[in-house]
Amino acid sequence: MAAERDLHALVAGFADVAAVYERGRPEYPPELVSLIAGELGAAARPPARVLDLGAGTGKLTKRLLAAGFDVVGVEPLDGMRAALARGVGPERALDGRAEAIPLGDAALGGAVCAEAFHWFDGERAADELARVLAPGAALVVVWLINQGDAGPWTHEVRALLEPLWERNSHPSIVQGRRAEALEDHPAFTPMRCSELSFEDRLDRDATLAWFASFSVVGALPDDERAGLLRRVGEIVDRHGARDGITRRWRADVRATQRR
Repeated sequence: MAAERDLHALVAGFADVAAVYERGRPEYPPELVSLIAGELGAAARPPARVLDLGAGTGKLTKRLLAAGFDVVGVEPLDGMRAALARGVGPERALDGRAEAIPLGDAALGGAVCAEAFHWFDGERAADELARVLAPGAALVVVWLINQGDAGPWTHEVRALLEPLWERNSHPSIVQGRRAEALEDHPAFTPMRCSELSFEDRLDRDATLAWFASFSVVGALPDDERAGLLRRVGEIVDRHGARDGITRRWRADVRATQRR
């Protein structure tokens, strides 16, 4: 595999979670896909190709393909990339990482990076994106930020997760990393920022899958992970959320262009 070199230590927590990631992580709603597509612009339409960097299981890759873009995903983890290949075809699922993108110079008419840029070596990833994007091509980075719900159970679950985030110095939740390396890079124009709110609903099994897909949970030894997820299930049930939960999200969308 494009070796586990240079990957953030917590990324190993995603190595075996493709199934729960696909089950529990939010889908990209049509209005958000339209916003991203608008930021990519006409320059990213075929025959130009669009990169989905850190594509994971392909949740956004599939939506952009359906919207008419010629998308290729780059993903370093075997399990995630196998799920990506099943969803979009093996020819669109490349083994690679942000610090060494397996594409040629100025080969792309656009790029997206959703829920992933904080995991990268930002400066090296910015250099690589500057290399593979053609002049004028857009780059869109996205984070889906959970806003919680009205249930008191969320505070109890968060109390279980916060020590894991703190202990591992989670680059997004604890360090607050976003797209600083892109904002400071001379090859990119000043970023345009926008937000979009949406909701989704999960049944109990998908709720547990969501928590199982967290990097800090996936990185735990098997017995600790099972115990934590059992406690999450007990909290959810005790607070009457057995029939499912509604999640509120804020999409943080930032767009720039290759000069």
